[in-house]
Amino acid sequence: MYIDPSGHTTLCGATCEAEYEKPQYTLDQLAAKYGITFTEDGKKWNATNKAAAIVAAMAIAKKFGKETGRDGVTVFREVYGSLTFEMVDQYKYDGQTYKDGACACGGTGKIFFASFYGWDDSYSRSWDTTMEMNRNLVAHELGHVFDDAIGNTYDGLSRDALIPNSDLY
Repeated sequence: MYIDPSGHTTLCGATCEAEYEKPQYTLDQLAAKYGITFTEDGKKWNATNKAAAIVAAMAIAKKFGKETGRDGVTVFREVYGSLTFEMVDQYKYDGQTYKDGACACGGTGKIFFASFYGWDDSYSRSWDTTMEMNRNLVAHELGHVFDDAIGNTYDGLSRDALIPNSDLY
């Protein structure tokens, strides 16, 4: 039975899975479906940031499915294999140390996250906008992993010439 991250309530009653014929996954179980493992080195993952990461993977898998006519999760796993999303205090990239943002610089299939966009009552943006920004942060880093997976070095291709793909989500 799925328990919400606060531990206070169940998603549905004791017979939920049988009634709806669908298992209720924890965030880590859902991430595993996409080949994602969350690890920590210093900073800790919270449920909101894990959810943003999973939503990004789901959106990309959905687009893969739409483009290929196949099961999007299967294509996602074929492209990315196993992924490690590691929450860290800092990471190094190109000889510099960073304490915020994210970087797909941990080797094949590893993305470091030092921070996500925050939200509280003092911010002028909504919670939904913050979640969208965090989903896009993860999707952006997955784009770098995708480029590495297909060996894209952008030779002869101008990033400025790429058409924005607004229907990803």
